[in-house]
Amino acid sequence: MTDVTSYLDGRTLILLSNREPYEHLAGAEGVHVRQPPGGLVSALDPTMRRTSGTWVAWGSGSADRETADPVGRLGVPPFEPAYTLRRVWLNDADIEGYYLGFANTALWPLCHLLIQHFEFHREHWECYQTVNARFAAAVFEESLRAGGTPQVWVQDYHFALVPEELRRRAPDIFIHHFWHIPFPPPDILRLLPMGVPEALLRGLLGNDLIEFHTERYAHNFLNCVREFLPEARVRGESFRVSLNGRNISLGVFPISIDVEAFERLALSEESDARASALRQRYARGGRALGISVDRVDYTKGIPERLRALDRLWHDSPELRGRFTMIVVATPSRTELAPYQNLQAEVLAAVRE
Repeated sequence: MTDVTSYLDGRTLILLSNREPYEHLAGAEGVHVRQPPGGLVSALDPTMRRTSGTWVAWGSGSADRETADPVGRLGVPPFEPAYTLRRVWLNDADIEGYYLGFANTALWPLCHLLIQHFEFHREHWECYQTVNARFAAAVFEESLRAGGTPQVWVQDYHFALVPEELRRRAPDIFIHHFWHIPFPPPDILRLLPMGVPEALLRGLLGNDLIEFHTERYAHNFLNCVREFLPEARVRGESFRVSLNGRNISLGVFPISIDVEAFERLALSEESDARASALRQRYARGGRALGISVDRVDYTKGIPERLRALDRLWHDSPELRGRFTMIVVATPSRTELAPYQNLQAEVLAAVRE
């Protein structure tokens, strides 16, 4: 694996994400530590261990406050601290407005072009602005206590406004932003009320570098800047934007996991034992075994996958005794109606 510290050039990495890499939960037998599921944590925790920086995130665990210092800081991983976690506290209204509201009821469906799930509420947008400012303040505080020159890496759609706010506080910090999901074309972003697309784009253009998974997403972003910010100079051939005397670069960097670590895990005796146990329980007699693991989200295609399996077994009934499929689906955002409906749909399909 590439030594990521070589890219920092002696700077201290401060990473910002909504989800924290470790949360402390109170249980009947005391406090225990859990690493939240999801690709972001799996991909970035190894990076942070190598760089010894600071990860700023929402403190979502029920015992998070009692396990951090008065500011919200603690060393992680708990069993062998390698970097600092700075937790930011959100109340129920913050979670409802910023996270469940604007981020996941407005931005998430728009970015995935699933506009049937899109809803906009002015109070959610206002909360999103307030919470983004609070996270920007926390990142700024961590930058002041960082050893050496800090570099800030913002993660995803939860924090579109943070770069501009942080730039206002700290003009000379290098800020870059990885947008983990698709970026929509202008006609989709236009579904947001007047002024909101402009604010989102200006927020993101507070970065020095904006990172996307694919060229198409980067081109969509540039087209949105052309459409909504006519004073900006867009150079599509070089993936650059000039605004207010600053130059912002775009890049295409598909994210990955620590492949070597997962390969070692796959080849371990523990993995062999678990695979054998699964085959013994679900795929005896040489059956083929398939496994999928997802959050219960309408972008994952779980109902479609189940319908495909049903069609397969209907058209090729002989495969019923030769192929077993295990679908692992973790409940997600269960406070939102589309996710409640999706979970009910998945359960009903499995029971049929």
